[in-house]
Amino acid sequence: MNRFRENIEGKDDSEFSEEQERLENARFEREYAEQKGFQNKPRKLKQFDPEEREDRLGRLEDQLEQEKLEKKAQREKQEKEAAGSATAFFKKLFTEGVVTKEAATEMLPFLLFLSFLCMLYIANSHMAVKNIRNIDKLNKEVKELSWEYKSLKADLMFKSKLTEVAKKVDTLGIKELTAPPKKIVLSNDEH
Repeated sequence: MNRFRENIEGKDDSEFSEEQERLENARFEREYAEQKGFQNKPRKLKQFDPEEREDRLGRLEDQLEQEKLEKKAQREKQEKEAAGSATAFFKKLFTEGVVTKEAATEMLPFLLFLSFLCMLYIANSHMAVKNIRNIDKLNKEVKELSWEYKSLKADLMFKSKLTEVAKKVDTLGIKELTAPPKKIVLSNDEH
């Protein structure tokens, strides 16, 4: 393991993690074969002379660097395709992890638009709740007025009965007719 670390001191963390992942995969395959009961004889590792070893390490480094450049080019291509769309901000946020100043300033109009829509949504919900409360209040008032109208109508019908009217006007000295009314006929000459 010490030789491995000495050989990759010049590499960055991503290259180190790829090498470490390869070693872990080999260890996993060996353990899996042992669990399944395969006879796994230890292989003799080929011994390389220092020049060949350096050459092989150089090729591996070149290959890793080439893969890294391809990934970077592919990521840049995806960013260019996504630029200008509304989801570009969220893709940058979740793929890169940190929002840069440039990305934030590019997405500022979109964020302002989203915040404006949120404020409209909140205002709309407040107005809807206010209108519902107002409607409930007016419905209660209409019911109360309807009950008052019905009770006043019933009182009026009771007080407009002939017997009730007779009782009220009896104090004024007006009495109910007991004889049928007389019809007055005028002749044409009397005019």
